[in-house]
Amino acid sequence: MISRRSFLKISGLAAAALSAGYGAGKFVNSGKEDFFTIYGLIPADENVVKLLVSAFHKKVNIGNPTILADEKWHEMISQSIPYSTSSSNNTTISIVKMKANVNSDILISDNNNKIFNPETDFNRMFLEIRSKIKDRKAEYIFSAEYRERNLIPRLFNTKEKVVVVENEKGIVDKINLNNSYKNIIVNGAQGKNSLTIQNGLVHIHSASCKNQICKYSGFISEPGKLIACAPNKVLIRIETV
Repeated sequence: MISRRSFLKISGLAAAALSAGYGAGKFVNSGKEDFFTIYGLIPADENVVKLLVSAFHKKVNIGNPTILADEKWHEMISQSIPYSTSSSNNTTISIVKMKANVNSDILISDNNNKIFNPETDFNRMFLEIRSKIKDRKAEYIFSAEYRERNLIPRLFNTKEKVVVVENEKGIVDKINLNNSYKNIIVNGAQGKNSLTIQNGLVHIHSASCKNQICKYSGFISEPGKLIACAPNKVLIRIETV
C-alpha cells in the first residue's frame, strides 16, 4: 500500500481533479460549510469505482452529481447512482487518467478539516475497498465530493477566493488569493512543503517528499481545485467565501 506521504504527493497530479473532503467521520452541524470527499489513486477497475460510489452514497445524499469523466466512466458512474428526485447539485464525481508508477490507495477528509488515518478512522466499507486495491497499480485519480454550501455567503453574493492550507492537524491557514507570498512553509507529517501565491495562482515550489509530484503538479486558481502531498498529509485547496 502506498505510503501516506507518497499519496498526497502523487495526488498533486490531480490539480485538475476536484477536491476536498470528508471521511468516515460525522458531519458537524456548526454553521460551517459541510463537505465530504473521497480522493483516491485507483486501478482501472469498474468494480472498485462502483464500490467507491456506493460508499460515497451511504455517507451523503448524492442527488444529481456533476460527473467529470470520459464517456465510458461517465456512463458507468451514472448507472451506479441510485435514482433520486433531488435537484441538489452539491456533489461532484471525477475520474482523471494519471501517469505515475505507484500503488493504489484512498484518502478521506471532512469538514473537521482532518485527514483521516485509514488504520483508525476508516469504516468497514472503506477498509474493504482499501484491501481490494492493495498493491495494485494506480491508473486513475478518483474524487467524489459533497459540499453543502453555507447559505449566508450566497445571500450576500460573496465570491472571494481563499487558499485553504491543511495538514493532518486541520486547517493551518486561510489566505486571500489576491495576496502575494513567495514562501509559505507548511509543516507536514514527514517534512515541509513551501507554497507560492502570486497573481491569483497557487504553486508548491519545494517539498520534502521523495517523488516531488506535488511540486510538479502545476498551478491552481479555481475553487474546487487542489494540490495534495500524501506523504506529508498536506492539502492545498481553493474555496470561495
